[in-house]
Amino acid sequence: MHYLTEEEMVRAIISTLTDEDIGAIRSMEKKDMIQYHHGVGTFIRNKFRLWDEENPLTGKGGEISHPDEISMRVLNGVWEEVNVFWEEVKK
Repeated sequence: MHYLTEEEMVRAIISTLTDEDIGAIRSMEKKDMIQYHHGVGTFIRNKFRLWDEENPLTGKGGEISHPDEISMRVLNGVWEEVNVFWEEVKK
């Protein structure tokens, strides 16, 4: 079974964002991404099987990070990518 890296999860989430989603993310501070912990964060934890014991990011023999921590890092990565990309486009 193939598990995604954090970077791959960020790209997967970004690929699903609408213009409205991107606008909402751009209008908030990074610390405000915590509001997505239960909705989008739960989706990330389930979709990318962060609770699986075999997942190298969270399971035995891996990085051993808690699924909540990984999903928050992914959410913050989405914020960073959306905001960095927008700044690059504006140049």
